[in-house]
This record gives sequence, C-alpha cells and structure tokens, in this order.
Amino acid sequence: MSFHHVRRLALLAALGALAACGSGGGSGAQQAIDPAVRAFVQDVRVIEKNDHVLVLDTEKGMIAIELRTTKAPITAQAIEALAAKKFYDGLTFHRVEKNFLVQTGDPSGGTGAPSGAKKIPLEINADLTNGIKGAVGMARPEDDRNGADSQFYILLAPKPSLDGTYAVFGQVVKGMDVAEKIEQGDRIRTAVVVQGLPEQPKSPAPAAQ
Repeated sequence: MSFHHVRRLALLAALGALAACGSGGGSGAQQAIDPAVRAFVQDVRVIEKNDHVLVLDTEKGMIAIELRTTKAPITAQAIEALAAKKFYDGLTFHRVEKNFLVQTGDPSGGTGAPSGAKKIPLEINADLTNGIKGAVGMARPEDDRNGADSQFYILLAPKPSLDGTYAVFGQVVKGMDVAEKIEQGDRIRTAVVVQGLPEQPKSPAPAAQ
C-alpha cells in the first residue's frame, strides 16, 4: 500500500470521526427524545419559532417549559446545556410553597452547597415578567444578583414584585396542573430539550380605519 493511499485512508477516518462528533454532540445538538415525551409535546406551539421546549418528566407527570431563547439567550442556553448533560435528571423539587412556587436544580437537595454549574449573570428583559402564572425564572442568593447557576422556579401564581431582581427565562406551556401537584421531595426523572416545534399562529393585524 502506497504512502499516499495510507494518508488518504487516515484523512477519511478523521473526517468520519468529526462528522460523528458533530451529529451527536455540542450544546445545539438535539437530544434523544423518548416517544412519550414527543407525544406529550405534539400539540405544543411555541411563542417564537427559535424557542426550544424543556420537558421535565417528574414523578407527578410532565411539564413543558418554553425556553425564551430570543429574549433571554444567556439564561436559556445555560439551562439547555445543563439539561443536555443530564444535570437535572434525578434531582428533587427541594422548595415548594403553595400558591407561590416550586423550585428545583440543587444537587445538594436544598442545602445551598455549590452546584458546580457556571454562574449566570442577571438577564432582565422587560418583555418577560414574573407577573404571569407559570413563569419560570432563575433562583439566586438574595445578596448576589449575578449568583444564579442551576436552580430555577416555576411560579404557581403571578408575582410581579420579583420583576427586575429575578430573571425570567421561560414559561410553562403545558403541564401547569402537574406543577401545582408537585410536593417537596418529588423527583425529576429526566429533563430533555425538544427543538423544532411549530410556532403559534400570529394574530392578524387590525384593519386600517
């Protein structure tokens, strides 16, 4: 076998390895989706076409959260990256306050020990508000505005007083009834991100007078 032929085979092998990595890795890669999860979101329509949906399969059922990638890109992408690493799989809802919120994302179960996740700077967008039931935002230490890392909450009731200090990055679009049944200690079986869901139909513009 000639030297040039050996080099050509080595190059083809390297290109094949790169293609394999590109198809299954990276924060933008689609995770393997369980058929039950796919069935759960089949009727979900996202607010903006580039938004992805985080599906929490909990002991009480599934919750679909639209990640507002366009309006809160830093936070949404950070949460998506953690989900891709299976960070949330097996974690509990360590804080539950009826008529207020449920909170998860702490590997220590609520002790406040470092999670090992990267810090996420406070990302406030005036279009995203805590004043809506089902709003999903980042939890953080009260004395550190840029101290969020992996913990997030789902609001069970509007809480507009949190606006400006706690960053909203998502909205429950299906399974709010499940979120309301969550009890302290309930676990997340899996957390996966679904991409490519259809966009909600836009309301027609009002006719000119």
